[in-house]
Amino acid sequence: MNADDKKKMFTRDIASREWLGEIVNVEDSLKMLRCKIRVYGLFNDIEDDLLPWAFPAYSSGFSSAKGGFGSFDVPKKGTIVKVKFNNGDIYAGEYFAVQNINETIRNEISNDYVNAHVICFDEDEDLRILYTQNQGLVLKLKGTLINVLNNNNIFINNPNGDSIELTNGGELNIKTSDNINVTTGKDVNVECQNLTVTAHKKIRLGANAEQALVLGTLFKPMFDNHFHIGNLGAPTGPAKANGFICDISELSFTQKAAD
Repeated sequence: MNADDKKKMFTRDIASREWLGEIVNVEDSLKMLRCKIRVYGLFNDIEDDLLPWAFPAYSSGFSSAKGGFGSFDVPKKGTIVKVKFNNGDIYAGEYFAVQNINETIRNEISNDYVNAHVICFDEDEDLRILYTQNQGLVLKLKGTLINVLNNNNIFINNPNGDSIELTNGGELNIKTSDNINVTTGKDVNVECQNLTVTAHKKIRLGANAEQALVLGTLFKPMFDNHFHIGNLGAPTGPAKANGFICDISELSFTQKAAD
């Protein structure tokens, strides 16, 4: 831009109007959400590198020397925004009011539009956080989904088909394709009415449990009625176990697989 072009630009009534422009650069070295915007009718002939930086007009981020809080979104290249210039200074530009809404997210909420809230959406990163009356609260990232429905049921699913379901009725269902590991420095306590463990291969109890278990219900009548054979080959009568009582636990038992 030569000196005459700059003079014409500064003599225009820039401050009194809002402009439209396209974001062409978001690589802000200061990481302050600045971007370079090709403002239509104002910066048409200026090279991208020479465009002035513009700040966001509105921000929910607040900070001080002691700390801060808030949220922000790095702008996307190609976004159409409104721009205003404080005091008509082209180096004091501020952008606001995105002029178009992404078609993908519009399609996702089109059938559930009333009271919908899109908290975060990034199609490039396959990220979305939104709420609709039918879907409830949805947090999705690259095929992994956390979903809180309006009936307070909670679902967590990943692309492998693993899932966790917690219903408002108090039922918890966990499904995984690999190990479930529980590690704690203290005790694991399980309290319930009935405990059923179905293992297709083995049940291991303790790190040093080297002995196989006995099917007690089948073993007890065999133990009670077996005979010892005497020296002449004839049975001597039922065996007697001095001081030994073979009781069957009423708390633990094996269960046949359902047909």
